[in-house]
Amino acid sequence: LVFQQKDRKSKKATWKFCLDLTHPVEDGIFDSGNFEQFLKEKVKVNGKTGNLGNTVHIERLKNKITVTSEKQFSKR
Repeated sequence: LVFQQKDRKSKKATWKFCLDLTHPVEDGIFDSGNFEQFLKEKVKVNGKTGNLGNTVHIERLKNKITVTSEKQFSKR
């Protein structure tokens, strides 16, 4: 008797946050580049800041910042 093994791919849940900073940048009260750097330095993964690894991705396209995470953020 031979049993076939099914390939079970674990479907990873991803969380995606889109920040549209167009209006604050146009008003001159906000800089999207500095905010992107702030997020990269201050976001905690496994209790450590600056430890984004492969679980959190922060991207900036003009005045829009997208944060994509494979792990859920704390609700604080």
